[in-house]
Amino acid sequence: MLNRDCCIEIVVYKSTMKASLASLSSSAIIKYFTKASTDLIPVSMNLPLLSFLIFVNFSFGLSTKHLIPVNELEARTDPFQMKIYTHNVRYAAPGHKRRPHELSWLKRRYGVIASIKRHVRDTALLVGLQECKHEQVIDILNGLNGLNGLHDLSNDHDSHTNEMQQGNWSYYGIGRDNGHTKGEYAPIFYDKDEWELLNATTRWLSHTPLKPSKFPSAGSKRIVTLTTFKHKNGGQIVNYVNTHLDDRSEKARVFGMKLIMQYVKQIPNTHPTILSGDFNSKSNNQVYKLLAAEKLVDTFSEKLGKSNNDPMTLLLELSKTPKSPKSPTLPTLPTFSGFGNATGYTIDYIWNMSPESGIKILGHEVDDNLFDQGFRFSDHRPVIASFSIV
Repeated sequence: MLNRDCCIEIVVYKSTMKASLASLSSSAIIKYFTKASTDLIPVSMNLPLLSFLIFVNFSFGLSTKHLIPVNELEARTDPFQMKIYTHNVRYAAPGHKRRPHELSWLKRRYGVIASIKRHVRDTALLVGLQECKHEQVIDILNGLNGLNGLHDLSNDHDSHTNEMQQGNWSYYGIGRDNGHTKGEYAPIFYDKDEWELLNATTRWLSHTPLKPSKFPSAGSKRIVTLTTFKHKNGGQIVNYVNTHLDDRSEKARVFGMKLIMQYVKQIPNTHPTILSGDFNSKSNNQVYKLLAAEKLVDTFSEKLGKSNNDPMTLLLELSKTPKSPKSPTLPTLPTFSGFGNATGYTIDYIWNMSPESGIKILGHEVDDNLFDQGFRFSDHRPVIASFSIV
């Protein structure tokens, strides 16, 4: 065993070394690659970390004559990386209310769940959805936890299981109609093994935000979901806000957005804040301009440096991209597609609400929403943004 106060020098020789370093024990590595010296750099380390340093230097054929103190090495941490995934999944419409080419939710949900799962393994992930009825929330939760409790695809009727399966994934959200399970949710899903939910609340985008209500000119009750998460491994804290603004009234959208911005400013911490959702607003509409005027950052414009509603840009990019689900990702795909083959337009965004808080946008993508048969699993496409937090 090495004494914590011992001093050693490590010299790695590139010549004649043929044995695999991985096949040697820690003690053998130290014996083979070390020698005493009067010109020593003190290090305090355990054997696995020492072996790691030797392995790295041997791999590159370098001499480690200038080792830094290990306590400095341990203090060097890579920026924390995470993803936000947002998607309007389209509510579970009964048969007589479905649009042309729209499949039942019992069929569409498999595409919704599979699309989320594509991003689960990449990095830390938070998922904000819109237009979810209670049975859809439970279906998605069960799907993320292993597909238990889902109906068979051939069972195409309008009844659903409300049984919640056990697993790593959980969610926060409430129905907008009664504050419980009635009406559409704007839920946020998270992996409990990865994230700790520190705080969560819901507000109605109306003059009476603490109870189910709607703005006078709005077509429906609208809500915003506000959460604060702590990453269990890295300890990073992130505020994540998810919403769905009104589709009928510009006045209601502007009022709702101003209310959300007020709530964000009231969050009692200085940690990064991210806003996602279906804003029912193109980049030339008031809501988008309101956010941009506050110098908040839309992940699309930040990464691509152009308007996400420029029709010439969209047509050019679409002409380069095969309409096959085998190539499902393109940053400039319009986020609203409908269920047919129209070009669509962008109204779904992810915003960096605190650009001065040490958060950096790394990437932006839009996943396509096509099944193999050419049907769509929603009338919106998922939007995904990756972030780095120092």
